[in-house]
Amino acid sequence: MSQIILQPCGNKFAEKHYQDTIANPVPLSKIKPFLDSEIFERLEEFYPEKMVQIWGVNPGTTIANENKWLRIKSGDIVLFSANKRIFSSGIVTDKLHNKNLAKELWGMNDDNQTWEYIYFLKDINEQNIEITEFNQAVGYASNYVIQGFSVLDGEKSAKAIEDLGLIQNMIPLKIYQENLEKKIKHSRNITRQERLNRLGRSNKLPKIIQTMSNQYQRNPDVIVEVLLRANGNCEKCGNPASFMRASDGSPYLEVHHKIFLSEGGEDTVDNAIALCPNCHREVHFG
Repeated sequence: MSQIILQPCGNKFAEKHYQDTIANPVPLSKIKPFLDSEIFERLEEFYPEKMVQIWGVNPGTTIANENKWLRIKSGDIVLFSANKRIFSSGIVTDKLHNKNLAKELWGMNDDNQTWEYIYFLKDINEQNIEITEFNQAVGYASNYVIQGFSVLDGEKSAKAIEDLGLIQNMIPLKIYQENLEKKIKHSRNITRQERLNRLGRSNKLPKIIQTMSNQYQRNPDVIVEVLLRANGNCEKCGNPASFMRASDGSPYLEVHHKIFLSEGGEDTVDNAIALCPNCHREVHFG
């Protein structure tokens, strides 16, 4: 189950850090010298665009912050707050204790500490949740103010997720797919006997997980115009569609954006092409 992480951003340091490493993601190349090969490879898989959103927590006067940080896991939901409202959220992908990296990113505070308990985020989304609404959802007093980094217990996290309409107990689809690719790569690198031994111990029936993904709201007129232009033929290989849709008997082709929407491409007829499933897979994975 996803936990809720409360991260206040009201002081001068937090406001600057949010702009420096959340609102403006950090190039992966900048932090590479501070990372060992294992976590760098994980981050490369999580962030194919090579830009990383990073947050850190300082040690404080006791070990409390460290203990809270140790509870953080991939898939947890972070809520950033300031001025009595929650203004954004994000999903944790990984974490790292690294004092030198923290000093490079954020320097030192007035107590000569840095924000060395680091976690990495994706899917930053704008929120506009009044603190009173949050307090009511989790059962806090109406005048409670988020003043320090904290990780909610399972019950309060579940209430916040349900009542505030936050991302529910799901793994981001992209993170799931990236983790699966990482595990496939590892499986290829072990011996066949090791793999067979693991298969013998594994569950035969897979457990069910929930995933989430962000989708672009596609223009249906673009899809129709591109399919009409293709006239039943793949616009890459030139072959006729290999089968017809059961729903309406039309040739089955998939509309692909030549410049990906995620890379700033336009949802226009000129930027789209109709592809057979095989060519579509080749464009993405070939």
